[in-house]
Amino acid sequence: MKKTTSFFTSACVIFTLFTILLHLADFALGGGASKLVTQLLLLLACLLLAAANRILYAKKLPLAARLALHYAAVCAVLLGVFGLVGNLVSKPVQILILYACVTLVYIGFAVGYLVVTGRKKAKKSDAEEYKSIF
Repeated sequence: MKKTTSFFTSACVIFTLFTILLHLADFALGGGASKLVTQLLLLLACLLLAAANRILYAKKLPLAARLALHYAAVCAVLLGVFGLVGNLVSKPVQILILYACVTLVYIGFAVGYLVVTGRKKAKKSDAEEYKSIF
């Protein structure tokens, strides 16, 4: 699993760098700066989402608190991306629809996260069998 994660992380980093370089080349050849600015703002949003994912690894907080904080951070980043960068969300009804969609998708991912962590915990407890010392 670590090799797969490392592979996709490397691919995403290379893709991001190539995309930014292509936008810089387009800008240098007389293209508009709007594509480059949008790309950089989306990169910032992805970095903020990655930082929000680190909340899930804070073992000092209870799981419910970690999920609640992560949900709030994801909603804030997505509202910032769609509201500020994309200018897609401007009316209160649109914001409500965005939050409803994010909530439904988040519930699906949270259930998946809980299932995976539950299986890991069960596998770990099975591995630690009782060993008699006598």
